[in-house]
Amino acid sequence: MPECAACGGTGCDACGHEGEFRVAECPLRFVTPDVWEAIEMADLRRRGEPPNPGGSLDQTAIFNDACRAIWAEQARYRARRRTADMMEMF
Repeated sequence: MPECAACGGTGCDACGHEGEFRVAECPLRFVTPDVWEAIEMADLRRRGEPPNPGGSLDQTAIFNDACRAIWAEQARYRARRRTADMMEMF
């Protein structure tokens, strides 16, 4: 299960003090068009193509924060996949 974004996995009221976000329905229902756009823009930036003219200094702080959050979540997902793949080998 995904780590609770509100508490970082330590447990809070938002996650029922479990530290995880339980998904009881299709998670794509929660991904709005603006989130898809942020993911696409973060991918462009990773490839060195900022969404606006100029470098990272021209980007807003919230966009830079969104990129870091997206990249961290993508890395966490890849690490979990690698662990699951390795467990299947044994």
